Amino acid sequence: MLADWRLLVDQELKDTAGILGQGDKDASIGEAVKEYSKHRPRERVHEIAGNGSAFEFVLPGDWEEGFSAIRGEVEYPAGKRIPEFIEADAWILYRDPAAGLRFRLKHHTPGATETVRFTYTIRHSLDAVTDTVPVADREAVVKLAASYGARKIAAYYAQSQTPTLGADAVDYRSKAQDYTMLADRLLKAFKEHLGLRDGDQVPAASVSIDTSVDLQPGGDRFYHPRRWR
Repeated sequence: MLADWRLLVDQELKDTAGILGQGDKDASIGEAVKEYSKHRPRERVHEIAGNGSAFEFVLPGDWEEGFSAIRGEVEYPAGKRIPEFIEADAWILYRDPAAGLRFRLKHHTPGATETVRFTYTIRHSLDAVTDTVPVADREAVVKLAASYGARKIAAYYAQSQTPTLGADAVDYRSKAQDYTMLADRLLKAFKEHLGLRDGDQVPAASVSIDTSVDLQPGGDRFYHPRRWR
């Protein structure tokens, strides 16, 4: 799964110089999936079995506080041919001092044969064995990951501009600009696919590059000389 995404990101970046390591690519992919999840989260269904006395219940095990939310209406009692839903003000997420965040019904106490059902959101997952990003959105998320990667490459070339490089400094500056433009194009493609407006913000991924890599011409770095490494 993740290996396939690395190949797709490579195709977008065309990083023939090998500036990005696997860790940088994986971080870019992870940030892209996290950002995508904010706009199109994964939806799951949770069911609560009543017992005739409880009105407060634990949230699903994969509920992520600060991200997850109940989407749509709460069905109760669940399972009828024509679904019945309770009013939006008939339930709350209540923080119990001892048990933490819980789902509480304000006016109902489900019986032993009754079930409460609701849909909630979680982040998408992408690793070596799991990929929950819909196929229809995969290309767009790959472009966002490549956008983050392109900005890392641009940062690498930008910090490689030293007064001692001469013509090479000009070449590095050009590459930095090229990768910045590529990052912008890829980000635009992602936002267009999701229908995001120009004013909608997609936070940039953190940029981390090993500045201890020696420059090819053998010169020293202006802001990061060898004696400080």
